[in-house]
Formats: sequence, C-alpha cells, structure tokens
Amino acid sequence: AAWAIDTHMDMQRAIERFGNADWVFAAQKNGAEQMGTALGRPVSWLPLACDPELHRPVAETEKVFDIGFVGHPVGKRRCELLDALEMQFPNSWIGQAFHNEMAIMFSQFNVAFNCSVGGDVNMRVFEAQACGCPLVTDDIDDNGLHELFDVGEHLVCYRNSEELLAAVERLNSDEELRLRLADQGRRHVLSCHTYQHRM
Repeated sequence: AAWAIDTHMDMQRAIERFGNADWVFAAQKNGAEQMGTALGRPVSWLPLACDPELHRPVAETEKVFDIGFVGHPVGKRRCELLDALEMQFPNSWIGQAFHNEMAIMFSQFNVAFNCSVGGDVNMRVFEAQACGCPLVTDDIDDNGLHELFDVGEHLVCYRNSEELLAAVERLNSDEELRLRLADQGRRHVLSCHTYQHRM
C-alpha cells in the first residue's frame, strides 16, 4: 500500500514512486482522481490528519501572538498574505517549528493562518486545530475542505486578503467566538481526523 501526500507538488513523481503498489491512496481529493486516471485504476482519497499525542494544546503556554504561521513562506500568494498580516498585526509570528515545538507555537497563537501551496488540504489544517488554535485558511472548496469541515463552525475561510484580514481582526476582538471556534475545531479533528481514523 502507498499513500501519496504531495500530488499537488509533483504528480509525475507520485505516479512513478507509488503507481506499482497494490493499493494506492492520495491525500488530496483531486490528486486521487488524477492518479486514478493516469494509472487506469481506482486511487482512494485518504486525507491528511493529526496525531493527538503530538498535536495538542500546551496548557502552561500563554497566548502571546495575535496571528501565527508555522511553515515555509513559499509561493507568491502565501508570501504576499504573510506580508499583509505582519503589516496589520505586528504582534505576529512566522517561522518553522517541529514536533513538540510546533504544539507550543500553535498554543501561543490567538489565530493560526494557513494558505495552501497548490489548493491542497495540508497538514496544518488538522494540526493547528488539534492544538486548540482557531484556524483561518484559504477556501479550498474544490478539493474536499468543505466535505471535511463545516466552515464557520470548525474553521474560517477567506478568498482574498481583505477577507483574511477581516477574519483575523474579528477573531482577535471577539474572545468568545475565538474560544468557541477553537473548541469546536479541536473536538472535530479529534473525533474524525486523526491518523488512527485514517488507518
């Protein structure tokens, strides 16, 4: 069995690496469809997920940043949005963090930011919420996001920079909304979207 998680980055590489497996899964819905067409046989959509032992709120950590992003500042759109966030919210954090350090960083954010690289429902979507951090993400409505989450109940979506900045502002100014979204998002990923559920 093989699970191709980066079909949005290099489909041909995924086909070459995993095409001979008896069972092929793809983390992106459109990637499963494209691989299935290329291979001439079914490829199942198996979304990414979280690991509750690793992706969890760190209780002793205080909220110190209005907005945060854990990941690589790559791609024109992502970098432009990060610049806009830093300009409007100087109390922000952008950088890389792994394993326990990632959970600590997400636990310090009022709001977590996500911008997909290629319309992918990436790990950050699941990991930030598992850490109890409300997530604002680009609206990946054509690749399964809305099948996995209820927008407005589990996370917030934006379609442009204006909607992004407004959403972050609203969440930072409304603690009740922010805490409710964080709780609902975390409960949902823990009940539906862990790696144990996937297996």
